[in-house]
Amino acid sequence: MAKYCGKCGTKIDDENQMVCHNCGSQLSKKQPAKSKKHIKLISFTVGIVCTLIIAIAVIAIILAQPVTIHLDQLVVVDFTGYDTVGSATVHIDYENYDQQLGEALKIDQEDLYSSLKYSICTDAFQLSLDKESNLSNGDEVTVKIEYDNESVEDFKIRFSGDDVTFVVEGLEELQAIDPYEGLEVSFEGISPDGYIDYYYNGISSYVSEDNFIVDKSTDLKNGDIVTISVEPYNERLAAQNGYQLIETSKTFMVEGLDEYLQTASAIPKEFLEYAKEEAQDTINAYVAREYNDECPLTSIEYAGYIFNVAKEGEDASKFNELYIIYRGIVSHNENEFHETMVYYPVLYSNLLLIDGQVQSDRESEIQGYSFLMDKGIFNRYTTQGYTNPLIAYSELLSTKMDNYECSAGDGFEMYKSYVPIQSLADIRENDLNHLAEEALEIIEKEISNQYEDSSHATDMTLAGQYLLTAKTQGQDYKNNNQLIMIYSATVSSDEDKFATTRIYFPIKRPWL
Repeated sequence: MAKYCGKCGTKIDDENQMVCHNCGSQLSKKQPAKSKKHIKLISFTVGIVCTLIIAIAVIAIILAQPVTIHLDQLVVVDFTGYDTVGSATVHIDYENYDQQLGEALKIDQEDLYSSLKYSICTDAFQLSLDKESNLSNGDEVTVKIEYDNESVEDFKIRFSGDDVTFVVEGLEELQAIDPYEGLEVSFEGISPDGYIDYYYNGISSYVSEDNFIVDKSTDLKNGDIVTISVEPYNERLAAQNGYQLIETSKTFMVEGLDEYLQTASAIPKEFLEYAKEEAQDTINAYVAREYNDECPLTSIEYAGYIFNVAKEGEDASKFNELYIIYRGIVSHNENEFHETMVYYPVLYSNLLLIDGQVQSDRESEIQGYSFLMDKGIFNRYTTQGYTNPLIAYSELLSTKMDNYECSAGDGFEMYKSYVPIQSLADIRENDLNHLAEEALEIIEKEISNQYEDSSHATDMTLAGQYLLTAKTQGQDYKNNNQLIMIYSATVSSDEDKFATTRIYFPIKRPWL
């Protein structure tokens, strides 16, 4: 193998030459060649050692790092209940969690739960839902994951994981039911005093008769609207039991009740004709029984009616009242009293319409009581009925208006308005003359009854007439005004029992 000078590069052919023949530089001596096998062995040994050192360092670094448990991969959300009212609960997949934690803590599974480290680690994180109730299929719920890694860093443990969103699924569908299917409703009694009766015979186990509440159960009349509600009803509570009520409130019209008549126009004509005929029979029977032959009554004629209907909620003794009124002139053959128009009301009450026919209660007595003449307890004439239609209207209608809806018709309504006479000029001359004649008859009858045959009253003259008017006018017609007719006559005695004297005879007539 050729040799070269290390300074000038001249080739040296003699391997043993010690000096360069060109530049004179000292040539290095040739060293014995080393064993290549020995060098390779040393290099391999050094590599293994370095690799082991690096591996040990890596392992040491790895062992020094905490074990990470990914909580977001262990979150479980359970959905239960029914669609629209479902519930969600969140928890950790404890089987995987316990396995990972046991390995990280190097604790056997059988000892894990009793370990204080297990409690500390499990308490270091918390899961919560943004929505837990009233869920429907398709909704989304988000699990918020919170953890405290500082509390577990000594155990070489760390938690990780962001919020996780789940889609609601698997909730059962609600069963729609009609609570009114199988509810039998009927109305009983008499309008406007009817009542409701109902019975539930449906098949739903969720609905019972006790679930129904009626807004008005009594004092019902035909045409009223009654509302039946499902109470106490809670939509969420029903859904939690798996039901959805189609409706929770329903109205029913009251119908089919026997009905007390509410208006005069509702009284069937057939009943009115019957009532009129019966009223005439009642009046004629009364006259035949109570009037004597000296007190005849002219043929009676229909004078009208009064119809009163009890107001709802007021204290009324009858549901309705129908007064059929006839009138006739009663007189006395011996002129004990003047001819007088008497009004005879016959009362039919509680008129009830049943299948188009009217049933009623009828008072046996004619309504009202009047004096035809009153001269003391042993000298008076009275009658059932009214000698003044204004008083009849007042007592049978006007005084009842607080408790009844009142009306009059067929001519009797004319007595609704009354204008009392305020002065003599308001009285027509013919009427005034008639009243004067009546007063004269009364005086002459009195003289005939009271004076002896030897006493005489002559030169009878109308001496004056006066009208007394109350300052306050009201429904007490007797006290609104009074007409006083005064006659005077010369009274003498054939037997000279008294001196001839001028006597004044005042006659009082009320209610003008």
